[in-house]
Amino acid sequence: TRREPRIHNGTKGELTSFIAQMLRFTTKNGMRLVAPGTVSHNGQTARLTALIVAPGGITGVYCLGFGGTITPGDLKAPAGMSAPWRQHINGEDKTFDNPLKSCQQQKKLIQSAMEQAGIHADLNVVTVFTNPRATLKSTPASIYTPKGLCEYLKDNSSLKTGSLDIHTTALTLADLAGIKKGKDKKNDKKTKE
Repeated sequence: TRREPRIHNGTKGELTSFIAQMLRFTTKNGMRLVAPGTVSHNGQTARLTALIVAPGGITGVYCLGFGGTITPGDLKAPAGMSAPWRQHINGEDKTFDNPLKSCQQQKKLIQSAMEQAGIHADLNVVTVFTNPRATLKSTPASIYTPKGLCEYLKDNSSLKTGSLDIHTTALTLADLAGIKKGKDKKNDKKTKE
């Protein structure tokens, strides 16, 4: 029997590389990147890696570093949103929580936080498998590789057309995510001393 090549799940370096790629992409394409996208609201915190702000709306990015072959659970079953997904890696089959369900939960939380903060924009939350050794099989449209996400953002004309103030929206989202600007951090240190 032929032995499968050894594959590992994602690393922090792959995630850092993905964020750097998204920063270059958003800057070049008239968008703003808010990372991390860990928006807190009503005692809960979203587990998004980033939020991409475009004139036509906001895209939340939920990253997973699983490697190997990724296959969705039964999407047609009545509980299709909760059916676990499968990962085949190094000769083993494993299951993990359905990312579609996770994205739906994250979207509700962030949408509520955005409304309370006065941000009125369309929000879409997608999953990105950042591991270059992940093979996606029969996955739904909102599941991407890093390259696939860039193509989606570039080809989605509804994101390009709109009147959303990307700068102000990104700053408000950064506040919701607990991200402080460099100058504010320095001032906080001086205040504590």
